[in-house]
Amino acid sequence: MIDAKEFLAAHPVPDPAHSVPGSAMRFDGDRGRGPGEDGARGEGVPNAVMRDEGMHDSEMHCGVRGFGISDADRADDGPYVGVARRGSARRGTGMRRSGRRRAVDRAVASFPDAADAFDPADAFDPADEDACREAALRLLDAAARSSGSLRRRLTDKGYAAPVADAVVERLVQVRLIDDLAYARDVTRHCAGRDMGSRGAFEELLRRGVARDVASRVVAEAESDGVFEDAAWELGRKVACRTEGLERAARLRRLWAAGGRKGHDAETLRRIAQELFV
Repeated sequence: MIDAKEFLAAHPVPDPAHSVPGSAMRFDGDRGRGPGEDGARGEGVPNAVMRDEGMHDSEMHCGVRGFGISDADRADDGPYVGVARRGSARRGTGMRRSGRRRAVDRAVASFPDAADAFDPADAFDPADEDACREAALRLLDAAARSSGSLRRRLTDKGYAAPVADAVVERLVQVRLIDDLAYARDVTRHCAGRDMGSRGAFEELLRRGVARDVASRVVAEAESDGVFEDAAWELGRKVACRTEGLERAARLRRLWAAGGRKGHDAETLRRIAQELFV
């Protein structure tokens, strides 16, 4: 390895001001503000001379590299300050990207058990009833749910089915879950969307309401005329939207909308005779 100070003493550097224009020899003494003693990069050592002396490219263009610090030495010495490629001294990084990568690798290697210090799987116990109860309360705090929907969400989170059943049963006992009241609220919501009895029944099943509870609530709403009113409201909306069209086209729109909403055919037939004449 060539020592830069000894090299400079043995090879006096010519004045850059007297260099011949167009010469193959290029001087870097006045370029940039590198980490050398007087801010000169490479202490003014011409690149051509460095190459003739067998110096590696990584030892040129930078003041500290000109003092004979090889890549192997830097790898052994760890992160280093003031050694950078062209332009990095202006950013003030102090070391190359590869040097930072090696420093991180050594830090990780010095703690071989750091990756195994915490295992997320160890923090979750499918049989933890207290944690399951907390999860159920958070779900209920976000939105009202049926017992079936809550049980399905807890099992989807990874809790054991017996644990989820026990938690849901306890919440039903303390009346934090009421499937009947929940089903009635959903049925009123469906009627507000102009849905019929069949559509409301399917929506209750989708939300986890038991089939017998859903049948009971839908029958109550149908006896009160809730779905009849919803069907007539839907018919008036279709009649208003299709005004000016042929009667056949208006009837097709009515039957299509009524079928999607889950109304029965008899109710739609009576509405067609009254509104689409």
